[in-house]
Amino acid sequence: ILLIIMGAFLLIPGLMEPQELAVPLFAGILGLLLGVFTLWSSKAQKLQSERFNQAAVKLLKGLEAPPPVRVQFTQGGMKIADQQTVPYSDFNFIYETKDLFLLTWNEQVTILQKKDMVSGNKDQFISFLQDHIRP
Repeated sequence: ILLIIMGAFLLIPGLMEPQELAVPLFAGILGLLLGVFTLWSSKAQKLQSERFNQAAVKLLKGLEAPPPVRVQFTQGGMKIADQQTVPYSDFNFIYETKDLFLLTWNEQVTILQKKDMVSGNKDQFISFLQDHIRP
């Protein structure tokens, strides 16, 4: 807006005496054009930002935390909530990180957080899995 005002301030005298005030005339035209371009680009940027925010809100709504589920490991296998028990022979891969256990079975993945263990400890759990899962 300031560029448009300054451009108009320089353009008006330049139009009255174009031969004598050529520099203010060109500076006024340049100021007006830059002001209009700046306003136009900032509006386009705001529209793009609003579209990004709408997409981010939609994505985050889809990623809301699922309800907590209890996973039990018994002699017969792993049972997740009310599903059928998965026998240990169906397990394909088990990987341990600092905070998680990653278990793959029948083309499915289960990620368990170590901090959510209700009973026992990490070493007992690893020993239990080694005893029940054979390569």
